[in-house]
Amino acid sequence: MALRERIRLSPMRSAAVVASTLGLLVATAGSASAATSQSFVYHWSGSRPIAGEVWFNSANHNPAVGRNGFTIKDRMCGDGWFIAVKYRIGSGSWRWTSGISCSEINQSVAGNVARQTIQWRGCKISETDGLTECEGIRNDYVD
Repeated sequence: MALRERIRLSPMRSAAVVASTLGLLVATAGSASAATSQSFVYHWSGSRPIAGEVWFNSANHNPAVGRNGFTIKDRMCGDGWFIAVKYRIGSGSWRWTSGISCSEINQSVAGNVARQTIQWRGCKISETDGLTECEGIRNDYVD
């Protein structure tokens, strides 16, 4: 017997469960307030090993990167994939950082700007055919 068949909620209790679930979803969808955020880029086969790693450094948090920049690292050299970031600032168009293979780079994407959101996602791009696979979108701030 499926779990949903064994649990019967009253209409009022069902509404409360839905409202609290939606509240959690809305609360977790906002932009990060930390100075640095990070995302892994995975291979999607087998045990999902980590192909690369991306950090976004807001404002001057990491001076080596430059203001509002990414650190992009290929963690699986020789796998046939570049690691890059797809991003957009505010409601602007989507752009790409430089791709990297077998190394690590820092790339600034915005100078001293008024505080606004940046959406970004770590991606891997095939070195042979350009196939692109990206992780979920992250939300942060540039300022």
